[in-house]
Amino acid sequence: MQIIIPWAAGGATDLIFRALGATTGKYLGKAVVVVNRPGGAGAVGYTEAMKAQPDGYTLASGITPLAILPHNVKTAFTYKDFEPVINVVSDPGMFLMRSDAPWKSLKEFLDYAKKNPDMITVGNSGAGGGVHLIALAFEKAAGVKFNHIPFAGGGPSVTAFSVAM
Repeated sequence: MQIIIPWAAGGATDLIFRALGATTGKYLGKAVVVVNRPGGAGAVGYTEAMKAQPDGYTLASGITPLAILPHNVKTAFTYKDFEPVINVVSDPGMFLMRSDAPWKSLKEFLDYAKKNPDMITVGNSGAGGGVHLIALAFEKAAGVKFNHIPFAGGGPSVTAFSVAM
């Protein structure tokens, strides 16, 4: 059995499904292999999952871009091509910043962001993904503009954040 993750290894989706696969494999009596297929804001992995035999041996992690991507670009799939099996995670979004950042409150952060559009860099797990959409909604609500940097997944964005520290 395989679980296709349409993101790079090391992000939240990858880690969650690796843990799920390890646990599920014990109960199924067979290995559950996590296969990362990053690219195209999830399109590469979802296309591969859609083309798999509908025999129950290939699963895919369905997250925000599965529903949104087909509205933005032409894809070989829509969310209707998949059958939901289980809701694994309810995941809140949040911003993290360096502990030595010059802002000590949300107000200080927003005041700076309003006076300096595009000067605050925000990494995300890919354009059109949940983290990107949350940041865009936050921008609109707060009246600020960030410099968005898309990565191939959450893992690479966290790594870049760590290196910048």
